[in-house]
Amino acid sequence: MKSYLELKDYSIIEMDVPKHWIGNSLTELNLRRKLGLNIIAIKNSGSVNVSLSQRSILERMM
Repeated sequence: MKSYLELKDYSIIEMDVPKHWIGNSLTELNLRRKLGLNIIAIKNSGSVNVSLSQRSILERMM
């Protein structure tokens, strides 16, 4: 975990992409159903993408 923000009912966490998630889309991972996790942004090469789609592919951090 890189950074952590605790809110009243939620937490926001910045983390590296786990190796077994790399190359998978958000649909394939189905993180909301499996872990109750919502991806709100993806940061790669210093750029932050907040316009995600279910087809967004997770990559190794550069």
